[in-house]
Amino acid sequence: MRLQNLAVIACLVGLGGLAAPAWAAYIPAGSDIDFVGALDPVGGTSVATATGVDIRTDGNASPGTPGTITISDTSSDAFTAFDASACPSFTTGGCGTLDDLLSFQVSLPIADFMQVSQTIGDTTVTSDFTLASLSASQIPQSGDTLGVLVLSGTGTVDLTGYDPTPAIFTLTAQGGDGDVNTSFSASIVAQAVPEPTSLLVLSAGLAGLVILRPRASAFRLKA
Repeated sequence: MRLQNLAVIACLVGLGGLAAPAWAAYIPAGSDIDFVGALDPVGGTSVATATGVDIRTDGNASPGTPGTITISDTSSDAFTAFDASACPSFTTGGCGTLDDLLSFQVSLPIADFMQVSQTIGDTTVTSDFTLASLSASQIPQSGDTLGVLVLSGTGTVDLTGYDPTPAIFTLTAQGGDGDVNTSFSASIVAQAVPEPTSLLVLSAGLAGLVILRPRASAFRLKA
C-alpha cells in the first residue's frame, strides 16, 4: 500500500507542474514586420565608417530623438494586423519610431527600441521591440559600389493580443562618402519559443508511476 501511495504522489507531482499556464499565445515563428526610414551617419562620413546612426524624425535630423518609420510590408501571420498601405510616409510623421543609435557601443537593453501603432476601425494595434543585443557590420565603399551598414540584434517583441516573444532585428543601409539622409530598410522577425518545461515534469511523474507499479503488484502477491 505504501508503494502505491508513492506512485500516486509521483504522478501528482508531475501533474502539479501543469498548474502554471503551459500554452502561451506567442507570436507565430517567422512572423515579420518590415519598415523603412532614413538616417544620417554619426562619427563618420558614411554609413560604412560611422560609429553610430541618427534616425531621421519626420525627414529631419534630430540626434537623440527617436526617428520616424513607416511600415513597408507585413507579409506573414500575426503582423498582418497592421495595414502597410495605410501607414503615412516617414517624412510626414510615419506610423512608428526607432531609437537613435548614436553609438554602436550603446548600453543595452533598450526598452521600446522600435514602436509601431496603428488604428484600424475601432481597433488599435501596437508593437514594441526591446533590443537586448546589437552588432554592426560595415563594408567600405569601393569605386562606384556604395558602402554598406548592417545592424543585427536580438530582443523581445510585444504585440497586441500576444505574449512577449523573442525576435531578431536587422537594418540595412547603403551610402557613399558624405551622404546624409540615407534610406534604410529593416525588419523584426519573431522567433520560435522553446517547449514548456512542464511537459518534462509530467513525463517524469508518469515514469515514476510505471516504475513503481510492478513493485506494488509484487508486494500484494507476497502478502
